Amino acid sequence: MYYEYFMNSFLFNPENDLALAAGSRCYTPPRNAALLARCGALLPLWFAENDNDVVLAQNPDDEWLERVRQLFGLDSEVAPVVPPKSVGRPWGWSPAVVTEFVRRGVDRSMLPDDNAIEKMRSLSHRRTSVQINRRLAGEGIDTPPFAVEVFDLDGFQSAVKAFDGRFVVKSPWSSTGRGVFMSTSVACDVMMKNAAGIINRQGSVIVEPLLDRKTDFAMLFHAACGKVAYRGLSLFETSGTAYTGNLLLPEHELARRIGSQLRSPDILNTVADSLETVLTDIVGPAYEGWMGVDMMVYGDRQLAPCIELNLRMTMGVVAMTLRNRYVAPGSTGCFMVEHGVFGPCDNDRAVIRDRKLVSGSVDLVPPGRGFRIALNVGHD
Repeated sequence: MYYEYFMNSFLFNPENDLALAAGSRCYTPPRNAALLARCGALLPLWFAENDNDVVLAQNPDDEWLERVRQLFGLDSEVAPVVPPKSVGRPWGWSPAVVTEFVRRGVDRSMLPDDNAIEKMRSLSHRRTSVQINRRLAGEGIDTPPFAVEVFDLDGFQSAVKAFDGRFVVKSPWSSTGRGVFMSTSVACDVMMKNAAGIINRQGSVIVEPLLDRKTDFAMLFHAACGKVAYRGLSLFETSGTAYTGNLLLPEHELARRIGSQLRSPDILNTVADSLETVLTDIVGPAYEGWMGVDMMVYGDRQLAPCIELNLRMTMGVVAMTLRNRYVAPGSTGCFMVEHGVFGPCDNDRAVIRDRKLVSGSVDLVPPGRGFRIALNVGHD
């Protein structure tokens, strides 16, 4: 029997959470989000899956591209448009990215229909995180006090009082720290104004207790055929609320480092198992692909098991893929996303054996003005 193979068309659209907030079929992201999308357009080369997959990007740096192809065996094509019979594989789904795929040549029938996109948009709302926490609590897992979704300023003031004035305000949809305001850093009148603006634009606002944060990390999951499966841990760093990078360590070492900060290290396995069931029930019927559940060690060695659900590809998944595919055994390091103006990494000092980085630094996208996305590895 003959089976037709459809290539995957990968698109890096890190502004997707902001596009979800807008909800429109056409979306123009703010400058920094557009800059990250442009600078990082070739990042999917490192997590594409098949030889004839395509990364949607304009005018690649031929010298850089040829070098990383030779050193690491990257074989996906790079093109601004694709044949119609290809499967869209974005960083995240929104009405706007469907429009972009069609513009790039993908047949509309090969993309999720409007109803499916709306379901994914609804699940990406932060109220889903509240639902997940309630389910986990029902299974006997300790959680912080539940966040509250409020729809007017009276509800906002009630929530603030319930959290004794120490709280975080979050937009229902937001990205890379945008739309997140902490009571310790924003004046009360400004916070009220921010909350009113979010309610006006997105219909509600999420208010949750401000926790004494110690460590940020995430669990990574993949959904396929209606079932969600745990895939690994992500230990990342932030500057304020903005992501800056991931540690590249073996899974057992990530579990040891995080578990050593908790009252019971075994709670990580318990939460991973519970989340497989909970996410399968909540997300499995409507979504296929990667997702991450942001978590936190806080207070006296306590675990906040669901700060946020990211229903999309994440930098943590990229870091895990880089570690598994392109970092030599015995080597550790970090995956970095930095904002600024950069020259190339010192590639001549990079030691690469069998298409794996043993030590040194490698640019994962062409270096330039805006963002550096790089892999930096040392040898134990």
